[in-house]
Amino acid sequence: MNAGFNHVAIVTDDLGRLERFYRDVFDVTDSHVMSDGDLRHGFIRVGERSVLHAFQSTRPLPPPGPMFERGCIDHFALGVDDEAEFERLRSRLVAAGASSGTVTDFGVLLSIGLKDPDGTACELCWFRDDALLADSVAITTGQENK
Repeated sequence: MNAGFNHVAIVTDDLGRLERFYRDVFDVTDSHVMSDGDLRHGFIRVGERSVLHAFQSTRPLPPPGPMFERGCIDHFALGVDDEAEFERLRSRLVAAGASSGTVTDFGVLLSIGLKDPDGTACELCWFRDDALLADSVAITTGQENK
């Protein structure tokens, strides 16, 4: 059986800052930074079996763009198990200046858009209990949140 995503590779110009953001906002406690010659990179656990594999680069990062103009991977989403945790993290993201806190209701799930310190587009999502993907609702607005 497929266990979901193993990792998403992202690029940052400050690995320490990125690691602190996920630790401070999402209570990440399991991370590991490595150096291989000039390459500095690390794993940041964001789920039971999911990690962000962050690579520190000295090259200028591309400026964040609008949705569908950010490359082959437009954004990634982190999930939570219950609505209380969704609301707790939503408040933390707003306090950190990483999100407006606007919630998009897709029927099957609630979502808020956020940007990490490097401008990487992300979402925080909560699947409603016992929801099926067929319960999804078409959203024609709210794309600016991502």
